[in-house]
Amino acid sequence: MPEQTATAESSSGHSENKKEVGKPTTKKPLRTPSLSALEKLANPVRPAQKQPEADLLNEPVTEETFREAWKEFAMQRQKFQVEFQLLQQPVELRGHVAVVQVFSALQEAMLQELRSDLTAYLRQRLRNQSIEVRAELQTPSHKPSLYTNKEKLNYLAEKNPLINELSKAFGLDPDF
Repeated sequence: MPEQTATAESSSGHSENKKEVGKPTTKKPLRTPSLSALEKLANPVRPAQKQPEADLLNEPVTEETFREAWKEFAMQRQKFQVEFQLLQQPVELRGHVAVVQVFSALQEAMLQELRSDLTAYLRQRLRNQSIEVRAELQTPSHKPSLYTNKEKLNYLAEKNPLINELSKAFGLDPDF
């Protein structure tokens, strides 16, 4: 198939600007910006202005306002029983870090899923962007199961050695 060309003739009858139909026109090559132009883009010169929002986003957090915000978030999650119960766990504010006491790896994983929403809410409500939420896994203290009278007496004697003396003084037999 022969290539079609479109020509524009000027008033003098000469053809100018031959364009081939169906072929893309060539564009000028892109110019690489100079280093000074890139620096200006990266660090634009702005007039000195006070940023009032930055001050609002780092307000001091008191224990009372923290507890209020925590309870408000927990009430919002009340319809999700598992999350609500997790938010009822003991929580402690250490500086700008809220430490939640969890008792299992499952609770820790659930807090991980909830953490982004909780952190965003606390930061917005308390107007402090440095607030963080962390979980602290607590290992439950294992108390021995005391079944016999002898086990009970020995356990109490470990706590208070005078119990052995009282037992001997009164002639008590724990196996009786």
